Amino acid sequence: MHSVDDILKERQSRYGDFTDNAEVSQSLKDLFRDCPAWETMPDFLREAFDGFALKASRALTGDPSYPDNYIDIIGNFTLVLERLNDTTTRNP
Repeated sequence: MHSVDDILKERQSRYGDFTDNAEVSQSLKDLFRDCPAWETMPDFLREAFDGFALKASRALTGDPSYPDNYIDIIGNFTLVLERLNDTTTRNP
């Protein structure tokens, strides 16, 4: 079993310093929230963009070659597309 310290050290080596990551992530989220469409977007779209900010910041402050960051981004936006397609199909 790994200790919390072991896990945090491994994550810092993968994602970079937590403070740096938080700064980049929050800056991206602020940018998104300043966009005109933000207020009219449903929660699932806002959450996808928040998730993108976190994953992008991890790549930018840590290991940009770590595939999991991009897999998560693609996965989140795949879920968005499914919901948008479902909404379009149900409400022509």
